[in-house]
Amino acid sequence: MRKPFWILFLVALAAIGGYTFTFVTGANAIVFEPMTIEEALEEARAQDKPVFVSFYTGWCMTCRSMMGGTYREPGVVAYFNEAFINLSIDAENPDYGLQAAADFNVTAYPTLIFLSPDGEVLFRDTRFFDGDTFLRLGNSVTRRMQAAASP
Repeated sequence: MRKPFWILFLVALAAIGGYTFTFVTGANAIVFEPMTIEEALEEARAQDKPVFVSFYTGWCMTCRSMMGGTYREPGVVAYFNEAFINLSIDAENPDYGLQAAADFNVTAYPTLIFLSPDGEVLFRDTRFFDGDTFLRLGNSVTRRMQAAASP
């Protein structure tokens, strides 16, 4: 009787762990860099790219929907991994997230912020985006940054 329980428990744990690992490191999702916003801005200046910051919480169902869907759509993955420095910040993490969320006055989740390499907010929103809409948004942000850089 105990053996089936442990087998089921281990299978469920592996499935959950595998999903999390794939989201964070898989090539089939946006690659979120493990760095601070300040570090991302330095990298953005070096590469002349905007920064995409996704503030989330563990209890936010909309955040989970974007993580499991929008951030995995092939067109979104290809474009965002090429055109942006991407960050995903747990706004309730006491090591960094709480302060970063306070610095950007984040009060709703998800909060999606696009920054120029100089730290200017190019776009900010707190709602769900499907893949097509999110891809159009990303294109719009990069065009806006390019237009601002033109003389």
